[in-house]
Amino acid sequence: MILLPHVSPSPDSQVESLRERDREREGEATTQRQAAAEALSRLTSMSDTLRDQQRQYKEGLDNQRHMYETRLSEQEGRHREEIAKLQDMYETRIASLSQSLHAQRESSESRIAALSQSLS
Repeated sequence: MILLPHVSPSPDSQVESLRERDREREGEATTQRQAAAEALSRLTSMSDTLRDQQRQYKEGLDNQRHMYETRLSEQEGRHREEIAKLQDMYETRIASLSQSLHAQRESSESRIAALSQSLS
């Protein structure tokens, strides 16, 4: 077995070795920064997408609410109109029946009066 004498590295080779390690670490740091920037970009994009979906969902709900409110308002208007027509129809019918009843009463009273006179 051959023993080599312990040789300490030269200062230049130590400096070069440190520089190489620094370059490797800087490369690793750059890679990590790029990965972090890409992850941040993806998260930002996802956040924007979710914000857009939330806005669209809210707009959809607002549109549906407006549509139902409009329908309800239209239905209420139609129902009010129908109720008013029915009320007018019944009031007209009641007035007609009252007049007819009044005319029949007057006719009956005049017949009774005529019969009373003929009997006396």
